[in-house]
Amino acid sequence: NPNRGVQALVYSVIDSLAQADPSIAPVCQAFGEKSVHQAGRELEGWQPPPSPGNRVTLKRRIKDFADRVNGDASRRFAHADAVLDISGGDAFATIYGDISFETQCMHKERAIQMGVPLVLLPQTFGPYDNDAARARARAIVEGATSVATREAHGAAELVEVLGIERSDVQTVPDVAFGLTPREPADAEWDRLKSWAGDGDGPILGLNVSGLLWFGKDGFDRSKFEAYRTTTLATVR
Repeated sequence: NPNRGVQALVYSVIDSLAQADPSIAPVCQAFGEKSVHQAGRELEGWQPPPSPGNRVTLKRRIKDFADRVNGDASRRFAHADAVLDISGGDAFATIYGDISFETQCMHKERAIQMGVPLVLLPQTFGPYDNDAARARARAIVEGATSVATREAHGAAELVEVLGIERSDVQTVPDVAFGLTPREPADAEWDRLKSWAGDGDGPILGLNVSGLLWFGKDGFDRSKFEAYRTTTLATVR
């Protein structure tokens, strides 16, 4: 996935699986790649259909994705011990639009329909801007074998947002905190290191919120400016 934040989540999960059991062979949903490279290993990946842009209708775009889910995804699910779903951390919601929510739901629903254990990895649930979306999300969370939230108040939010009270909901810090540090082997990393000069202290990277940094229609623009100002002041 070109989103580095989502990459961090996926790579951290892969690392954790390898530490728990080296024999586990994860198959990753890969956007734009036929394989996923991690820690010297090349993992099998499968691609959803490319986005056709705005030249086709929402209905057609969703149908194309559904065909892929019912084909490639279903064949892989049939041989899987479990489906691990992290929703990009915060995409199991309606904030990114109808297509994003629809595609987030399809894989989860297909796993449940096929009787494959669905593990909802630590993530944010919601917000949902209509009753139909809430009902669909509720059915998915109730049908999942395991549910984890990455916020301390996440279990309470499931009750508030979806009306779900599961005694087995786990609260787990964002999985990216478990990512194994590795020094990148590329020219970009050499350029970044040059910024540190001759200092021998640690080099820290800051992953800003793209949603807040670049802004999004329908949100209070003043909050974006406050975020940018605070972020820049912090690093300076």
